Amino acid sequence: MANRAVSLSLYRAMWRWTTTEPMRSARYAVPVEQLPLSVLASLSTKTDALSGRAGAQKIIREAWRAGAALTDPAEVQQQLDGAFACLRIMGDFQEEVVGLVERRTANADRRGIAFQIGQVLRHRKYGFRGVVVGWDRRPTVDVSGWDGVQGLPSGPDQPFYRVLPDMRDCVELLGGPRDVRYVAQENLVEVPAAHRRISHPGIDSVVPVFEAASARFLPTEELAFEYPGSPLASPPRPAQPADRLAERPTDEAGAARSLLRSLAHVRTARPHESSRTRTRTRTPQTRTLHARTRTRTRTQWYARAHACACR
Repeated sequence: MANRAVSLSLYRAMWRWTTTEPMRSARYAVPVEQLPLSVLASLSTKTDALSGRAGAQKIIREAWRAGAALTDPAEVQQQLDGAFACLRIMGDFQEEVVGLVERRTANADRRGIAFQIGQVLRHRKYGFRGVVVGWDRRPTVDVSGWDGVQGLPSGPDQPFYRVLPDMRDCVELLGGPRDVRYVAQENLVEVPAAHRRISHPGIDSVVPVFEAASARFLPTEELAFEYPGSPLASPPRPAQPADRLAERPTDEAGAARSLLRSLAHVRTARPHESSRTRTRTRTPQTRTLHARTRTRTRTQWYARAHACACR
């Protein structure tokens, strides 16, 4: 009975942890690789797709239910030890998420930043292509002695980008595969759209989708959270008949004009509707109230639509 009370207290403490800031609103990958083996063994959920508050709560719920079903004292104690270890891991991880939120706040200011996450660029000096997966406003390491920085107009005093290079370019131009490159902004140039498909073993973990329409890679939700303004893949919309697509307005003014036409159609159709037999009787006061309500509502609709159309 005592063990169950302790287990319930741990469960409540973990659940409260997911409802505090920044754990509630931040986007992060749940560090399942740090969890004790006794906790991982109790999970039936696919852990590689868990992220954010919902993912953490799912793990906590499943682990607690699995522990509540145990009856062997040794197994119960092992599960409790794992829960205490999880609390320590959660405390350390919260500090990491706080740092993530601070970086997001700093990255929201894009003054002086020329390129975006997921953009494919070419190194001006060495020629290899790569996709941007991060940037620093100023280098976080000493780059003053790097060959690629020598002779640049701004030297090391400029933004630096983390770039995943194309493996084929690395083999051809650099003599072998390379990992993440740290490149000065003045050493990067844009690539024609036809040459922006690249390959690297780490691409799927940070920019897994290549959008053909924009010829750029789209980042994961966690990476897009760290770098605000990064485009995300939009969920697929259900297919609609061609005639419905043709009628859809392409901008806000078009939507307003469509609304005006619809309202005009309703107003011209109203005399035909008045021929219907009405069994309800209304007093003069009721008819006056309904007439005022219709007039006021119609006036508001026209005013909103006219304001949108005139933007």
